[in-house]
Parts: sequence; C-alpha cells; structure tokens
Amino acid sequence: MARALADRWPEDVWECTHVGGDRFAANLVVVPDGVYYGGLDADSSVTTIEEHLSDRIHPDHLRGYTDLLPPQQAAVAAALRRFGPAGRTDYTIAETTREGDHWRILLTGRSPHPHCVEVELQAHRSPPCRLTCRGPAASSVIVYEPTSVRTL
Repeated sequence: MARALADRWPEDVWECTHVGGDRFAANLVVVPDGVYYGGLDADSSVTTIEEHLSDRIHPDHLRGYTDLLPPQQAAVAAALRRFGPAGRTDYTIAETTREGDHWRILLTGRSPHPHCVEVELQAHRSPPCRLTCRGPAASSVIVYEPTSVRTL
C-alpha cells in the first residue's frame, strides 16, 4: 500500500510502522484532515485517496475522524452509507445523547446532503478476537451498530 501511494504522490506520502488497530491493516491517516482509513490494499488505497482528495469520503474503508468520539464516527459512516459520499466537513455533529448502550447522534449536513440526519446506534461488545499483532490474548471492542438513519 505504501509503495502504491508513494508512486502516485511521491512528495506527500510518509510511512510509519503503526497507526493503531492491526485488525484494520493496512491503515492510513490523511493529514491535516484527520481521517483514518483501513482494510486497504495497493489498489483500494490509491482509489480511496483519489476520492478523498476530490472531497468524496466513502464509508467502505473509513475508520473515522480523529476529532470525533467513536459513536459520532459511526454515525457519520452510517450517514455516508445511507446518503452517499460527502466531503470531510459536509457533516457536523449537532447533538450527542446517550442512554445506557443506546446513542442518538444528530448531524447537520451541508447541501446537497440532508440538512438534519438522526442516527441511532446500539453499542455492544464484539466477539473476542486478536486485536493487535502483539496482543497476548483475544479481546473484544465496543461496536456501535446503527439501528436507524433518517432525515428530520
């Protein structure tokens, strides 16, 4: 992946050993945008970054945004799945509420995207799996599963 990206953008690619989450490998972070992508290979990484640079973030390889909480990241990804690709700042968080393991996130969209999107999420633990290459045992993570995505 790093070689494919460096071949395409030789002045803009910097390779490091880890950006977290072996289960998402290969990973990349776009700076200064603060967007994480994962589950990439050589071809999908180039396509993903071409789209990103054209201000079209797709949910397929999106891991999240560095400035959002995990349930907010899941809400943005759910909106992208439901309404199609959007730019990095096309959706902003208007409100976040939590009741136990249930989350409600309101997003404000910039035209041509829906003006107000409500995403409801259910938090649960994943089945145990190996999370890192040096992890001594299987562990689980919290997953935010969208249960409803609708415009208001």
